[in-house]
Amino acid sequence: MLLKFFLLALLVGLVAFGCSDNDSIVSSENSGSEDYSGVSEEFKAYVQDAIESRNFAPQMDVGEKKFGNSFELIPIEGPTTITEPGAYYLSEDFSAADVGISVESDFVVLMLDDHTITGQGSKSGIGVAVDGSRFVMVHGGRFEMFGTAVVFNHCDHSSVREIEVVGGDEFADPGNDIAPQIGIMLQNSHHVCVFENDISMVNLGIFVRGGGSHHNKVWFNEVVGGDLGLLGICYNPVPDEGDAGPQHDWVKNNTLERFPTGIQTSEGSEKNRFFFNTISYFEEAYHDFNGSNLFKHNDAMQVEAPEINILSLEFTGLTDLGPDYAYEGWLIVDGSPVSTGVFTVDTDGDLSQNEFEVNLSDLMLATKFVLTIEPSPDSDPAPAATHYLAGDFSNGMASLTVADPAALGNDFLAAVGPYILNTPSTGDDDTDYHAGIWWLDPAAGPGPTLELPALPDGWTYEGWVVGSGGPVTTGKFTEVDEVDFDAGGPDAGPDPVPPFPGQDYVDPLMSLIGFTAVITIEPMPDNSPDPFTLKPLVDDSIEDVGIGVLQPMNNNASTFPTGSASR
Repeated sequence: MLLKFFLLALLVGLVAFGCSDNDSIVSSENSGSEDYSGVSEEFKAYVQDAIESRNFAPQMDVGEKKFGNSFELIPIEGPTTITEPGAYYLSEDFSAADVGISVESDFVVLMLDDHTITGQGSKSGIGVAVDGSRFVMVHGGRFEMFGTAVVFNHCDHSSVREIEVVGGDEFADPGNDIAPQIGIMLQNSHHVCVFENDISMVNLGIFVRGGGSHHNKVWFNEVVGGDLGLLGICYNPVPDEGDAGPQHDWVKNNTLERFPTGIQTSEGSEKNRFFFNTISYFEEAYHDFNGSNLFKHNDAMQVEAPEINILSLEFTGLTDLGPDYAYEGWLIVDGSPVSTGVFTVDTDGDLSQNEFEVNLSDLMLATKFVLTIEPSPDSDPAPAATHYLAGDFSNGMASLTVADPAALGNDFLAAVGPYILNTPSTGDDDTDYHAGIWWLDPAAGPGPTLELPALPDGWTYEGWVVGSGGPVTTGKFTEVDEVDFDAGGPDAGPDPVPPFPGQDYVDPLMSLIGFTAVITIEPMPDNSPDPFTLKPLVDDSIEDVGIGVLQPMNNNASTFPTGSASR
């Protein structure tokens, strides 16, 4: 159903198509009336014959700069506008931000000589634009990453043949103003040959539109879509020019693969012929909105469509949040969050679900993925402040880390935090110092020892000591030079404690020698009374080094969870 929706949107948003009974591509219509006194009769005849012949084999000597029998070859090295007749050849590959080569002259032969013209991507730019010209032939070469590889606009008696077009398989939704990527387009052009071209990974393979398009030949082309193709061949009107589409075109012996619909003709496209085409389609081989177009002797076969609206998640290091919390994924589309669904993780680290069906447009337009921790059940449709992992989409995948600015914003690899043993809440710290732990440096005034980044909303730090009886908190904190949330703790003595994170365990007395010291990053609200997965600092064994002597902690941030979101 998603594919059908996009095809209907395409018909509305793009607006054109047509075929002929006449085998001759060069007719008397609109020929011979212009002044071509600067062009030799021999060259004109050569170009006309080359355009009409399907078996044209170029005779080109680049070293001697000769084309055909004796015509001069004119080199092109980069973006160019051709304003004079002649035979031109591309001497090297080049890239273009807008238009690669513009042709604004009649009687032009453009030989790309197997070179490549590359666009800037994002479905923008045109490889070769032929505007208002007659007797123009574009031959050979490769086009990559253009919005449209080759366009003939208001042209006639011309051809494009044996080019290769490679798109980016990018998302398009013409009905919602998300433009498609096009291989070859003819607009209000007639008697144009489109022969033996190889087009792949575009949304529209060959696009013919406008009531001024007629008697074109579209023969022996191979058009293969990616996962996001829409139409192999499309015939539509031109926007803002009424409903008239192409007429009397002849479309035959083309191979169309991996498109929801192989061929589509609009209501105003009429009397075109589609013969002997091979069509592998997802939804339908062809759709004729007019009824007068003739489809005969086509070989059509339905194939399985790709699941292109599926988001796949993979994680390493996620843990069970308990019965009252769950993970939720979010796509960021135009700056706003769109939920991809809720999942849990069991004690073995396995996800309850790792594939999620989401709206195709949201999936393809998303710039970022964010993983949050949410209450379960959750009555708030908005994401919680506890952003855990995040990453930007690139080439269909987002690598997810805590360091992304939309998550915790830091990788914590620079975190340090030595501590001391002391019991400042008692007057007898010479004998019970081993029952208290404090992240401070007595020699610095005292001063803080923890070097930790500020946390975003939804997170807090917490200290821990872990012995044979399990973990015991030393208190939550957000500032390294202030007392933590419970000061000296419930087991502290009566004396005041210094303004730093730490805890005394003197009532009853609990020696910390041999315990493990840990600093964690905890979600707020907290999902569990136990330490959370994020443990940037750990000392596996607290040693009896004496009162007030600093002991180091190891940085453990390299073990933080990571993940990926793929579309």
